[in-house]
Amino acid sequence: MKAFKTVMFIFVVLSLSSTWGCGPLVGIYMNLTSETVPHPIEHTEAYRQYNSFQKDFAYFAAVLADAHPDVTHQLQKEAFETERDTALSELEDVTDQMQFELILTSFITRIGDSHTQILRPSYKSKKRFLVKFRWFGDALYLTDVGESLNPEWIGAEVLSIGKRPLEEVLGILSDSIPSENAIWRRRRAAASLSDSLFLKALGIASPSETLDLRIRTRAGVELVLTLSPRKRIKWLNQVPAHPVMGPTGKFFSYKIIPEYKLCYFQFNYFLDAQIASHMNMFLRLPFRLFLAYKGAVDFRGFLDEMFDAMRNENVRTFIIDVRNNSGGYGPMAKQLLYHLDTGKRKDLKDFTNAVKISELYRLHEPDEVEEILQMEENKEKSLPFLHHQTVVGARTDGEDFFDSIADKENVSFMEEPKEKFAGKVYLLIGPGTYSSAGMLTGFMIDNGLGTVVGEPTGQKPDAFGDMLFLKLPNTSIHLSLSYKAFYRPDRTKRDEPSFFPDVAVPTTIDDFFEGRDPVYDWVIQEIDKDEI
Repeated sequence: MKAFKTVMFIFVVLSLSSTWGCGPLVGIYMNLTSETVPHPIEHTEAYRQYNSFQKDFAYFAAVLADAHPDVTHQLQKEAFETERDTALSELEDVTDQMQFELILTSFITRIGDSHTQILRPSYKSKKRFLVKFRWFGDALYLTDVGESLNPEWIGAEVLSIGKRPLEEVLGILSDSIPSENAIWRRRRAAASLSDSLFLKALGIASPSETLDLRIRTRAGVELVLTLSPRKRIKWLNQVPAHPVMGPTGKFFSYKIIPEYKLCYFQFNYFLDAQIASHMNMFLRLPFRLFLAYKGAVDFRGFLDEMFDAMRNENVRTFIIDVRNNSGGYGPMAKQLLYHLDTGKRKDLKDFTNAVKISELYRLHEPDEVEEILQMEENKEKSLPFLHHQTVVGARTDGEDFFDSIADKENVSFMEEPKEKFAGKVYLLIGPGTYSSAGMLTGFMIDNGLGTVVGEPTGQKPDAFGDMLFLKLPNTSIHLSLSYKAFYRPDRTKRDEPSFFPDVAVPTTIDDFFEGRDPVYDWVIQEIDKDEI
């Protein structure tokens, strides 16, 4: 669907805009695509008595209930209404937009959907504390510091933040981080701990935006750091990068290791040149330039090149690394799998989904909604209602897993590869595996395509996605709002909180600090066993 392809791209760009400086493009895109859909609640007497923040909150809650596929999957209907009414009461005396946004975000977190969120909220700033955080097991560590700080603090364990115990701080942050499982919530919390304005708004940092951090260094010394934020930071980056698995800065890249007959594919984002064709004509060229800058060529051509090189080098083992992949353009998952020898394609199980047909969806995609309304089973229904379908449309017994990309009329069409890779395949996953990368993981786990190694994903197997953009009528705040629910192929595992690897291989702080990758080491050991 057009909406899916466009908004999943924007979602990822939004998450990266502060780092890559494409914020202005994102702002323009939001202004062009966000909609303020009329809603009956605006004509009620209660609505007319509200202040502007209450009006926008009541409006959002009503549109959310209509457009979201399942606002009560985590909260019962009564609990959802209680949370809504409590927030409306809190907003009675609110006069500050940042405080309003925090209350709105807190309400959104109750839904359990990390794709529904405020876009570029005012409580997020460009100023950062001069430290980077990462979880290893149940402990939080400093993985880098600014050049003005002591390099001996890299690798230190964080004991408390802002004079609060770590668990208390995580609890405060969790109320302002939309997520679908605890793994993604902790990952996003670690990233948020560098944001000075956000921590100040939550009362974790001081009113002057300083932060007290109690740490235990690798030498065992405990001390308290008092940090101040900066807009521009030069990092020390003293931890050695792994010679094979080290970050490339590219959306996708590969390395062939001849001595092991191995190809390592670092797949960091589901973004490529295919995306630009779905953009507004005014943004198409700027986004093409942005994608070119990140080396995001057409994924189909990249795959042809990589698999040709694998055949030429007689590669027998293929590693797909999505441990730091936050998703994007979903069809790229099947384009990748099309190159693998997957056996009987018609036996492969796909994700199914349910889409919420609402006025907001119709405002964004009138042709798509009209097509669904014309289906016989929907002709007597009135909006809003839930429509069940599969990711590739209404599949029949005669269709197979790859029909969506094998259709020449489909914009993600690709020719079927004449030769398929039949060697061993390993998929590496972890807390940063999310959204479309989570769907690739689901395809491979639930269809037995290779061996999955690493740590549980930040993506819940049954999840929400495909977003519409909404602009609130009074404050002009922009939000993304999921209108689809995705259900994993193997329904016997529907209640699992994450995709779990076949082989659990955690990374420790010592591994990180010394530049080791235990997941890669495990795969090499398996290759060595096969050679014996």
